[in-house]
Amino acid sequence: MLILAKIRGNTMKRFAFFLAAFLLVVSFDASAEENTVKKYDPPLMEDMVKLEVYQDLKSLPEVNLTQAGSSITNLSSTKGKVVLLNVWATWCPPCVAELPSLNALQMALGSPDFEVIAVSMDKGTEGEKAAQKFMTDNNLNALKPYVDGYDQMGILDAMKGVAGIPVTLILDRKMRVLARYQGDADWNGRAARAVLEYYIKNSDTYNPYEGVFQNY
Repeated sequence: MLILAKIRGNTMKRFAFFLAAFLLVVSFDASAEENTVKKYDPPLMEDMVKLEVYQDLKSLPEVNLTQAGSSITNLSSTKGKVVLLNVWATWCPPCVAELPSLNALQMALGSPDFEVIAVSMDKGTEGEKAAQKFMTDNNLNALKPYVDGYDQMGILDAMKGVAGIPVTLILDRKMRVLARYQGDADWNGRAARAVLEYYIKNSDTYNPYEGVFQNY
C-alpha cells in the first residue's frame, strides 16, 4: 500500500507540473497574440468623426476596374500602398462636389505609399466617356478616370452594406479595409489629411512573398 501511495503521489506531482507548464505556455501564447494585434486609433475630428474605423480587418474582394479608354485593371495591383478608394458618378451632386479635394489630395500625398482611386459608376461606353470628359473639363488631372469593370456593380457589391454614393474606403497595403466613410467630405482638409497620414505611417507593411513557401 505504501508503495502504491508513493506511485500515486509521484503521478499527481507530475500531472500538476505538466498542467502548470501547459497553462503557462497557453497564457504566453495568448499574451503574445494579443500583443501582435495592431489596434488602429486615427485622429478623428471635424467631418472625420463620421469615419467608421475597423479593427477586425477584412480583405476587399478582387474587383476589376477599367481605366476609361484603356484595359482592365484589378484592384489587387495596388497592394503595397495605402489606398483611398472613392466611388462616384457624374450624375451625383455630392460626388462631384468632393472630387476637387480628392484631386488635390492625390497631388499632395500621391506616392509609392499612397494613391487616390476614384471609380465612376457611370455605365457603358457612354458612361466611360462622360466620366473622362468630366475629369478633363474640371482639370482633375491627378486622378485616373476609372470606371467599374464590366458594368457589374462589382465595386459596390464588394463594399457590402453601402447606403449610396459617394462612399469611400481606406485600404491598407494588403488591400484590407481600414475604414469607411459614407457621404462627401473635404478629403484634402486637415481632418482627412491627419487620418490618412496616420494610416500611411502605421498600417502594416506588405510582403508579396508572404505565404509563398509555407507548404514547402
